[in-house]
Amino acid sequence: MMKRLTIAGLLATAGMYLAWLWYTGALNFYILPRFGGIVLATGIIFMGLAAALLFWKKGWHNIEHHVPTTSLLPFVLLLACIFFVAPQSLSSVSLEQRGADLDLSNVKVTATKGFIRDSSKRTFSDWVNILGSSHNPRKYEDDAVRVKGFVYRTENMPEDEFYAARFLVRCCSADASPIVLRVKYANAAELQNDTWVDITGVIAHDQNPEQPVYIDMQSYDIIDMPKIPYIY
Repeated sequence: MMKRLTIAGLLATAGMYLAWLWYTGALNFYILPRFGGIVLATGIIFMGLAAALLFWKKGWHNIEHHVPTTSLLPFVLLLACIFFVAPQSLSSVSLEQRGADLDLSNVKVTATKGFIRDSSKRTFSDWVNILGSSHNPRKYEDDAVRVKGFVYRTENMPEDEFYAARFLVRCCSADASPIVLRVKYANAAELQNDTWVDITGVIAHDQNPEQPVYIDMQSYDIIDMPKIPYIY
């Protein structure tokens, strides 16, 4: 009886956790939003199995003999750890570990359909596509820019530069790759890594061989992390 309650409890807990991730939006830290329905359905199935297990007696002795008690311990520990680790998105630590490719021509993201003529309404994804695919990105100089990203600076960067960063996700956070846009701002060194900022500026150009087009930031607002922090 105790083993049955333990297995049912594990299934119910896992199911409720998946449903909670979906309900709170924290699921966006791990997978594409379009997979949310699948995760929610999985959580509901787990909870249904837990309920059925409590009332299903026929054939229980087969599970009793084929599922040793010791095999349940890793699952108990895993679920216990889940409640002590708050869901969080990838950050500058992950960016440093994975490395960002400054050559935007290597990056393909799903940007807004159609070309947005009002440059101030182009998203982070739009600018990555535009600057990465254009044969002459300098033609966008002086275009107004307003993008959102988190701050990333390395120790060897000039004091007036930082990267506006986002993670590009194809399926889940495990395959995420960091994407950065160079930003120049006189007091860039004062900005802390992982601070989310809403940047207003214009496109400019210099002789940096890695990413010659950058954002000349004129102002910014510190903002909360977006509900969906990644780009796709």
